[in-house]
Amino acid sequence: MAANTADRGERNYRVYISTAGDGTITTLKMVSASDEPQRLQTILIAGGNSSGGLSTPMAVSPDQRRLYAAVRNAPLPITSFAIDPADGSLSVLGTARLPASTPYVATDRSGRFLFSVANIGATLAVSAIDNQGRVERYACQVLHIGHKLHCIVVDARNAHVYVSSTDDCAIHQFDLDATMGRLVPCDTPIVTLNAGGDPRHMVFSPDGRFLYVTTEAGGRVACFSVDAASGCLAELPDIAMMPGDFTGRPSTADIHLTHDGRFLYASERVLNTIVVYSVDQSTGALSRIETVDTEGVPRAFAIAPDDSFMLVAGQDTGNISAYAIDHDTGKLAKGVQFEIGPQPNWIEFIDLGAEQ
Repeated sequence: MAANTADRGERNYRVYISTAGDGTITTLKMVSASDEPQRLQTILIAGGNSSGGLSTPMAVSPDQRRLYAAVRNAPLPITSFAIDPADGSLSVLGTARLPASTPYVATDRSGRFLFSVANIGATLAVSAIDNQGRVERYACQVLHIGHKLHCIVVDARNAHVYVSSTDDCAIHQFDLDATMGRLVPCDTPIVTLNAGGDPRHMVFSPDGRFLYVTTEAGGRVACFSVDAASGCLAELPDIAMMPGDFTGRPSTADIHLTHDGRFLYASERVLNTIVVYSVDQSTGALSRIETVDTEGVPRAFAIAPDDSFMLVAGQDTGNISAYAIDHDTGKLAKGVQFEIGPQPNWIEFIDLGAEQ
């Protein structure tokens, strides 16, 4: 199997995995799919001991110095953590309150604002982040749009924001005032998926020209081109995730690209698979490479910063499975498997740089 050329001894990655069953975040050091992880810390998210098994979404700040984690039960806390630049350990900076139960949080590209969305109540909120990296106590903007919001992504220019609405089969488009942290609907505020399906998670290509979206019950990956000037989306041909003889109701979940943009991966929670695609760099079109059986209910997965391996969380198994990523083909090869805790549902990587 081909591997990335980076010297493994120079990798200094930290992995943060949230487990909704006990409301904690576990910090690992892990440098390849074949090495057992080194467990460094387990820390409780504020309110996590009453999470009741709901998801605990996380986001890392653009400078990799802060981590934010939300709990979806009342009083709807979000905890701001400092990331120690030497060892990656977490320490609590403060706790604020979100206006609604959120399945997804993200920061803007400057790290000055945090966005959250809600399934129930269809709430989109903007919260300021202070100069210490703490989410401020109350949201500075709250919008009620669509039905059952699920994901929010920000373009590389920090000019446009996109929100998936599963019940509307649509993506809401916003202009972002990055100085004030205000969202204003674009001139074309909503793009409805032509092929139907309920958009769940989204990911931009590294060059920002394309946006890829899993459709939860549609069992497909939708593809959009992004207008460079306006940021508006235009739908391109989508592609199936499910095998041709599948007759049930799909449940797609997470989606990620390698950082070089050559391969796309999406998870599905009925057949418990990761589907692998190659990406045409000029057109954005996807071609299926393989489908890999994985952990039970793979709600979340993440790719290492150098694209050399992937971690997949089994929400039903409490395990994490590692897969080496072939640099030339994008195919996955099973590595180590380890127990992490009850109902893992979010994974974040950071790179601390070469070890001293």
